[in-house]
Amino acid sequence: VAALVVFIIQLWVAEAAPVLAARAALSVLVIANPFTLLASVPLIWLCALYGAYVYKILFRSSASMRRLLHVKSVVLDDSSTDEESLPKLVSVKSDKVPPEMLLRLAAYAEANSDSRTARAILAAFHEEIDQKLIQKTLDIPQCGVEAYISNLHLFVGTRELMLLHGVTVPEEDLSDDYVVYVAVQGTYAGKLVLQETANDDTVETLDALRSLGIRTVTLFRPAQNESVTNVAKSLHAQLFCKLTPEEKNQTLYKLQKYRSLHSKRC
Repeated sequence: VAALVVFIIQLWVAEAAPVLAARAALSVLVIANPFTLLASVPLIWLCALYGAYVYKILFRSSASMRRLLHVKSVVLDDSSTDEESLPKLVSVKSDKVPPEMLLRLAAYAEANSDSRTARAILAAFHEEIDQKLIQKTLDIPQCGVEAYISNLHLFVGTRELMLLHGVTVPEEDLSDDYVVYVAVQGTYAGKLVLQETANDDTVETLDALRSLGIRTVTLFRPAQNESVTNVAKSLHAQLFCKLTPEEKNQTLYKLQKYRSLHSKRC
């Protein structure tokens, strides 16, 4: 009864968070009779599940949370949509048009694409897109886009996309970095250089996980370039790029099987 009264006072009178109110009530129970701690264990797990939910972490059950004690490997699948996790535009190079115009053409071509590259370019383009100027766009997976903008025929994407459509990229512009090439009317116009960065939250989280016993980290990325490789190195993670959902499942199975065999040998 005393614990219930404390819970009500904390929750409605003191306006404390439900987790804090439950913690205060549990403290009263344990002080009154240590044996009641056993009865409060399920409620403690429920509070833990709720606390994880506050940080957007979903657990199927308390049993799945307990199994985390035995986890030694973590896999990160980078499919984030928030702007902070997107690649950053580093530079725009063009000998044919002003840099701001090249960025504008790329942004309009990518306006209707949902790829990470498109979202990164649009995030760097701080103007509103006039959809009336966009006549037609075609997303080419893993390569880029083909678009018609105000009667201009554009290709925006990888070197492979340029080669596929007979666009010659100058040797001095070729790079293993995260580069988006732009062609206008079938002629090379310039390039945009992007850079992948590891979020501070990711670095801090992985450091915390390693302190708790995590031994290996695997990173899935939708793109493959020098920038992505540098991010994986900074995170001390094993890198896999451009995997389909089926390939990801196969890779996870192989990693799980390898870790299981390795644990038995140890």
